[in-house]
Amino acid sequence: MGERKVVNKFIPWDFDPDKVSKVKLSNIGQFTVRMMLPFTVRCNSCGEFMYSGKKFNVRKETANGEDYLGIPIERFYFKCTNCEAEFIIQTDPKNSDYAVVSGATRNSVLWKNERQLELEDKAKAEAAENMDAIQELENRTEESKREMDIYDALDLLQAKQRKTMNADPEEALEVIRKREREKEKEEKRKQIEDDENDEKELRELLKKKREEEDAKNEASYANLFKPKTQEVKVLPNPPLKNGLKLMKKKKTEPKKATLGLVAY
Repeated sequence: MGERKVVNKFIPWDFDPDKVSKVKLSNIGQFTVRMMLPFTVRCNSCGEFMYSGKKFNVRKETANGEDYLGIPIERFYFKCTNCEAEFIIQTDPKNSDYAVVSGATRNSVLWKNERQLELEDKAKAEAAENMDAIQELENRTEESKREMDIYDALDLLQAKQRKTMNADPEEALEVIRKREREKEKEEKRKQIEDDENDEKELRELLKKKREEEDAKNEASYANLFKPKTQEVKVLPNPPLKNGLKLMKKKKTEPKKATLGLVAY
């Protein structure tokens, strides 16, 4: 423990600090440091959880061209303990915190969410303050119009409520009966219209059927008075026994009488 607390540290009489070799940085400006995770993260490659306070040997570098109000942003390269996938975390001077750049997902933090909401509300308030006068006037006009519409609707509801509260029960019952009677009349009228339409369709259907029957009867009457023609079928001669066939008899023309002169 004495050595760790730099107690009784022996320094030789010929010690020259200028001769001590300095830490050599790599060509890309990165060097290895020992660092703990500032918060719990989940690896995007394998899903492994790494909790805050876990120590890593990480590569550290200063982000070129990135700063916040002159404060440089430092970037750290971690490796997943399960799959060796690399994820990057960098400093966030604006919020006095660290931010995950890639390769992992930070767990949700309640106080950070509340702070984010506060910052958003503050940004909205600042934007409202910096708004142009014309835009502000338009917003006020729209807001007043909306309020007037709300007040008008509220007055209408209150008037209806007062009318309902001050109404006589008999008058209210009479209004209800009147509505019921009007409803019944409307239903009866609709029923009569439906019956008339059904009757009209039935008449048209019967008329069409009657016309078809009349046309059919006329066609049958016309067929009764037409002369009937019988078709004669010519049957072939049936074969005789022993393979003989009947032969048609040829018609013989009658001989004509010839007159001759006789010499005396």
